[in-house]
Amino acid sequence: MEKIKKAIAKKNKPKEGGFYFKVLHGRVLCTFLIVLMGITFANAQDVTISGTVSDAQGPLPGASVVVKGTTNGAQTDFDGNFTLNVSGADVTLVASYIGYATKEVSLEGQTNIDIQLEEDAAKLEEVVVLGYTTKKKGEVTGSVSTIDSKAIEQSSSKDIAKSLAGRASGLIISDRGGVPGAGNGGGGNTDDDATTILIRGKSTLNNNSPLILIDGIQAATFSNLSPQDIASLTVLKDGAAAIYGSRAANGVILITTKRGKAGKPKINFSSAYNISSFTKQPNLMSSEQYAIYENEIAARAGSALPFTQEQINNYASGSDPINFPNTDWADLTFANSAPESRNTLSVSGGAENVKYFVSGDVLEQKGVYRSGALKFGQKQVRSNLDINITDDIKLGVDLLGSFGDRNRPGVGEGDIYKQIYTNLPTEVGVYPNGLPGFGGENGQNPLIMASNQSGFINEKSTDLRGKFSLDIKLDKILNGLSLNGFLGIRKMNSDTKNWYTPWTVYNFQEGTGEYIPTVGFSQRGQQRILRESFGKYDESLINATLRYSKLFGDDHSLSTFVGLEKLDSDTRSFYAERVGFPSSDKPELFAGGFDQQQSSGIRSEFARMDFFGSLSYDFKKKYFLDLTVRHDGSSNFGPGKRYGTFPSVGASWALDKEN
Repeated sequence: MEKIKKAIAKKNKPKEGGFYFKVLHGRVLCTFLIVLMGITFANAQDVTISGTVSDAQGPLPGASVVVKGTTNGAQTDFDGNFTLNVSGADVTLVASYIGYATKEVSLEGQTNIDIQLEEDAAKLEEVVVLGYTTKKKGEVTGSVSTIDSKAIEQSSSKDIAKSLAGRASGLIISDRGGVPGAGNGGGGNTDDDATTILIRGKSTLNNNSPLILIDGIQAATFSNLSPQDIASLTVLKDGAAAIYGSRAANGVILITTKRGKAGKPKINFSSAYNISSFTKQPNLMSSEQYAIYENEIAARAGSALPFTQEQINNYASGSDPINFPNTDWADLTFANSAPESRNTLSVSGGAENVKYFVSGDVLEQKGVYRSGALKFGQKQVRSNLDINITDDIKLGVDLLGSFGDRNRPGVGEGDIYKQIYTNLPTEVGVYPNGLPGFGGENGQNPLIMASNQSGFINEKSTDLRGKFSLDIKLDKILNGLSLNGFLGIRKMNSDTKNWYTPWTVYNFQEGTGEYIPTVGFSQRGQQRILRESFGKYDESLINATLRYSKLFGDDHSLSTFVGLEKLDSDTRSFYAERVGFPSSDKPELFAGGFDQQQSSGIRSEFARMDFFGSLSYDFKKKYFLDLTVRHDGSSNFGPGKRYGTFPSVGASWALDKEN
């Protein structure tokens, strides 16, 4: 109860900001970043900006236009046109397009602007990570977008997926959430993750999520990866993703992590602290407005008025908070802001034969409930080693450990939000002496429901990943021939404890001046309930490719590979539940009753076998041809129906190489 009193009393509004701190080669570089997290200012006014993006030849469809320093952006249509809503007309726009130099344009009060980009030949020489291989941007035949690692590092969002909004053509990020740790991918519950990723819209039934690969191994999400660990992020669209077969129907997102380089050790430390808040707070009726509104309804229906003018005046004055309260349930339940912090330390370097990249990352997030019962913490440790056994044999050892700890109140967000919007402003939220009021039906006071007085949900997740790769050059057999393979292992565990307990609220008895305690409860009833569940996921992935690359004369380039991939996974989960706990002091299964106890478990296995190949040819770096084929097999289908073949053909013509 003391925590609730302190939470009500504490209504300070700290300014939002953050800092970025880096140590490199013993030198210290400190930069202070001011980060605006969607806070609405009274004097800010939305302005619609329109314009075109073009080059010397005409409009550029699919170009990216972003407000500098934010994730607010848009893409140009087929005619190079774009429309963007900004806060004020004094912002700077950043326009970018593959193969062109990025350009910044200050609006200076303009609402219509034309941006012309210039070709950047150097960008066409940049290496892009594609399906099982890499290519220069100027040699890619499919539709590919890349996002610079520096842009990811400097993002203020603790969710990497959210920071990608507006940064790549065709990539659609929809964020309707904000719950700390939602969809963290560490084996916990991802159902309430409201961040969705689409590549060029919805293209299939049911699941429309793209395939996500981190260093070649499939992942459910990349939201809570450390930004400092990411070396490249590539979005494969349409035919460019065909090498991944049936899993590429919704596109592919490829992420590679950083690796060490030969040289002296480099130490990189970054620290960021942000304060986030609602973009817009719920605007609820005051008790005075509610009384007037109810009187208007009764007058139109010809019924007796429920409120006298004297009562309305008492609600308006606020002089009697017990008998004539004015409760804003949203303001009572939600805090003004929520802090987030992230600290990352990495060390990289090595000699010619051994290179290393080692990092540690600590993430802390708090939710917007005043109680502080909503929070998430995560610790990550990564180690990427490259070992040259001989001049022709290279060994890679990549290890990752991610440990999450997520806490929520015992009542779900849906029930809490419902009471915020349905409880009347004429009901007491908190009495002047700090005791919680009855609230709504069954004593559902959202301030208490959003605290640990209603119980808690604690999810502990562990995600362990290992990748052991071997690259062998076979030039002694055939110049340009190589063999590559890796073994990927993933083990995830989730341990969840759901503890629900009724709470105590009070009614003021005017005659005696006493505060009468009563039990409050939600849809789960008046019994204390404890459910403990455990989930385990094991996965192994074997990949092997035989590659050949050769330049014939000065004009003909050929690159090809064939490979196979085998995946096996095993999922197990079970839960146990008891009710009838005598007190809220012992949320352990042994303390519950035997009458209504229950338990259950699930076991599932999955296997996949894939064969794939690719051939790339170019003539004078002017005409390019890409052929890919994949033969996928899945245990989801019955015998005789398990395999499907997915071919792809891509071609391009570098017009700038013509006379």
